[in-house]
Amino acid sequence: IEAYSHVWLLWAFHLNAHSAARAKVQPPRLRGERQGLFATRSPFRPNPIGLTLARLDGVENGDTLLLSGCDLVNGTPVYDIKPFIPLYDTPRSVVDGALCNAAQQWQGNEADEDAVRFPAWAAERPLEVHVSDNAAAQLEELSASSSSREAEGRAWSVKGLQEALVQVLAADPRPVYRWRRQKKQGGAAEYDLRIDCVRARCRFEPDETVTVLSCVLNTVAE
Repeated sequence: IEAYSHVWLLWAFHLNAHSAARAKVQPPRLRGERQGLFATRSPFRPNPIGLTLARLDGVENGDTLLLSGCDLVNGTPVYDIKPFIPLYDTPRSVVDGALCNAAQQWQGNEADEDAVRFPAWAAERPLEVHVSDNAAAQLEELSASSSSREAEGRAWSVKGLQEALVQVLAADPRPVYRWRRQKKQGGAAEYDLRIDCVRARCRFEPDETVTVLSCVLNTVAE
């Protein structure tokens, strides 16, 4: 498997407390509008199975995979691992360099029938993210700390974790009810976000920007 750069992970949403899935859900990006369950990536599904495309960074001792880009938590059951093969796993139009304009395609404009289509809302990132100097300095300190490097055997870099924070926050992870509450009350609101072994304090502004205020070692067990 070390011959491959990426692998598919098939895994379970084992921490879901909901026993039943709804036919329609409210993706955070749609601000309360509903979509059919199977048109979304909602974790609350009839069969709570997740699919991740992860980078394979290496293999240790012949039985341990070193992965990055995983949207799993510590202890997530992994059912299967399959190699990513572009020839089979990538739509032909993408392989040929002809990825369509998502918004135009979704609005029904004529296009190559082989073109990849997806709704515009699935590609949008509504928030502009800033990492404060304080948060950046704290990440540097945590990276240099033996306690954070060795936390639960995890390894991470300042650059990688900061990129992960920005990507998650840009997609606006707030539940719809919190977004509605803040919109009604006005003003900024602060929330904590946990990524890997770090807990970040973030301030969401009414102008659709978010600032990472601080980053500390997360001491709460998964």
